[in-house]
Amino acid sequence: MRSTLLNRLLSAGLQSSRSATAIRHGAPWALASKRGSHGNDATEIFSRSNSDSIKVEAPRRRMKLGEKTNILVDRLLKVKNSKEAVYGALDSWVAWELDFPLAVLKRASYQLQQKEKWHLIIQVIKWMLSKGQAMTMGTYEQLLRALERDHRVEEAHAFWEKRIGSDLHSVPWQLCTFMIYMYAQNSMPERLIKVAY
Repeated sequence: MRSTLLNRLLSAGLQSSRSATAIRHGAPWALASKRGSHGNDATEIFSRSNSDSIKVEAPRRRMKLGEKTNILVDRLLKVKNSKEAVYGALDSWVAWELDFPLAVLKRASYQLQQKEKWHLIIQVIKWMLSKGQAMTMGTYEQLLRALERDHRVEEAHAFWEKRIGSDLHSVPWQLCTFMIYMYAQNSMPERLIKVAY
């Protein structure tokens, strides 16, 4: 019975490891399908024994990268401007992805940069870094620029010291130039000299 349910789940395209694991381990859910007008599975319903039900949409058509990016940006722009709200929106958005959608998130952060949503860019990049993703100089530079534009120079300096500034041999010159500019603009000559020499 359980293997039949698992096969139906996988053939429906809902290849969620959580749902598959729940069925393998005997979760008291029964899989029922509601037929649409054209005879295909329109909706999958997982009914619990206590008459609660969870409605899961049928697999959507494959979306292009640009469409996914636009959906994510729209969702982030509607979220309340707090760390918990942004992290919650990102967690719920990425929950059903099989692989971490790094390309979509990078494109979304560049779209937010064009809209000058510096606080959102900071939250998105920090969320990615907390997941162990996007640890590249390009991401670090985008975060530092967003922090500087959001008038959080001390936080930018702390991030520079912690992640980048200890070994300048592998840091791109554009990033060093930006840090020199940031220190010069904010009257921090002792920090400027440390980067320049």
